[in-house]
Amino acid sequence: MSNLKKIDAQLKALEKVSESTLKVLNEVTEGGYLDASQVEDKLHFLPQMIRNLYHLKQTLTENEPFEGLTEEDAAKKKAADKEAAMKKLQEDAAATLEKIHADRNPKTEEAEPIEEES
Repeated sequence: MSNLKKIDAQLKALEKVSESTLKVLNEVTEGGYLDASQVEDKLHFLPQMIRNLYHLKQTLTENEPFEGLTEEDAAKKKAADKEAAMKKLQEDAAATLEKIHADRNPKTEEAEPIEEES
């Protein structure tokens, strides 16, 4: 196979990938993207489509714990999660400060008071 044919074959494969990527993006976003047939240069937007796929995946992953909840319930869950995270941070910070204080000020044995002889 000549180099030109290899390149043509790869470009055709990338065009198919671009078309299927547009199809998935449209399904996930309920038609938020142009149909592949409306895009003249399918390879031109491929890098942007890939970035959009990663962004959508991240967004869906972050929102997965709230799937099926009402907006009010999701907001309550987010607030509770944030409060729990803040409490843990505060506890960790307090423990770290205590350790630093203990390292800087090691306990020394208290000297017994000297009794004066009269």
